[in-house]
Amino acid sequence: MKFLFIALATSLTMLSSCNLTSTNDAMDLNEKGLALSQQREYQQAIALFIKAADTKGISNSNKSEFLRNAAIAYAESMVADSARYYYMKAATANPKDVYQYNVNMADVHIIDEKYADALTCLEKAWAVNSNEVAVNNSLGLLYLGEYDPEIFDPAKALKYNLKAHQINNDRSTKYVLAKNYYQMADFDNCERLFDELHRDFPDDSEYLMSLIVVSEEKGELDKADAYLKQLQVNHPEDYKFFMEEE
Repeated sequence: MKFLFIALATSLTMLSSCNLTSTNDAMDLNEKGLALSQQREYQQAIALFIKAADTKGISNSNKSEFLRNAAIAYAESMVADSARYYYMKAATANPKDVYQYNVNMADVHIIDEKYADALTCLEKAWAVNSNEVAVNNSLGLLYLGEYDPEIFDPAKALKYNLKAHQINNDRSTKYVLAKNYYQMADFDNCERLFDELHRDFPDDSEYLMSLIVVSEEKGELDKADAYLKQLQVNHPEDYKFFMEEE
């Protein structure tokens, strides 16, 4: 009997070790997917997120995280149906009273244009865990009027966008925070963040165009002209579009 117990204990240890390896492999796939998303290589990122979510032996929490990342990448690619599908899968991998369920259901409601329902879910998620980037980012975007102009309160949005940026200082949170500062006419902080984005991602013309607008708002026309010349040289097609919009 004692031998049988030892054999079972050994088997359980081996199973636990196997699960740990599976989780580590899945986390590695997820990290590679996140790096690709930062470079806006969304299709490659999605393939890695889904592969991570399909890894056997991972927890529901991890599975939900990977599915959510796939949904976000689809949303960034403007493929709403696929984004909704993976947000729903990410939500239903969890009980209804947990953070992951509510934060993902909020995105389902946003895609369905049910913004009041989205806000209710986000408030529930924030009450459970206010230290996650996703819920702060979504609340920040909602209060910036990104989805519904009737829900527009940039001062309230700032609380969430600052928190999101503090938790995860990446390209996306920095961009949203810069927009938040612009809406509040805090052009110095807005310019600082767009300058960092332009420095780190010089091939993205959007940050350069934002710097032109902010410089004009500050009355720094010489600086705006310098940025405009950079746009003309480095992004001639975007320069034409920008001048037509002006």
